[in-house]
Amino acid sequence: VSTEEKICSLWYDTTRKQALIEASPNFARARKYIPLSNVENPFGFKYAYQKPNDCLKVLGIGETYEAQHNYCVEGNYIFTDDNENNSLPIRYIKDESTINYFSPAFIQYFACCLAVNICYQLNKDNNVKQLLEVRKQQELIKTNTTDNQESKIMIIHRNDYEAARYGLPYRRLQK
Repeated sequence: VSTEEKICSLWYDTTRKQALIEASPNFARARKYIPLSNVENPFGFKYAYQKPNDCLKVLGIGETYEAQHNYCVEGNYIFTDDNENNSLPIRYIKDESTINYFSPAFIQYFACCLAVNICYQLNKDNNVKQLLEVRKQQELIKTNTTDNQESKIMIIHRNDYEAARYGLPYRRLQK
């Protein structure tokens, strides 16, 4: 095994996970109902739910159009006051490792991320690393643009004062 192979294998998995978190590509998005946990919550929210093992990043709870912000992610748990039949619907970025599912735009971004992480160890040149950082940001924009064009953009307007004025249900902000 060559030095290059050792360096690449050292960085591959960590870089892949970080790229998935940063880009949040469509192929890695998942939805799941997670069961209520028996973990005690000393204060704050009423319920605790353990994140799925393959969860890298929680995108939200409930339906996308609801845009609920009444939760907190701490460690491996999601704390909230919501309880739907002792389960919680979540949207998240899963730890996708099957390369066949990667989109071409994500592969380009991931390659740039990997290059940034290993370039200095391979050639000891900070100028190359700086050039790769610029390219990495460009690829992230391309990846996000490609993925976001596949989904309908939702603009959610939620104004508690307007809701109260028209007698509509609204949520109180927690203090």
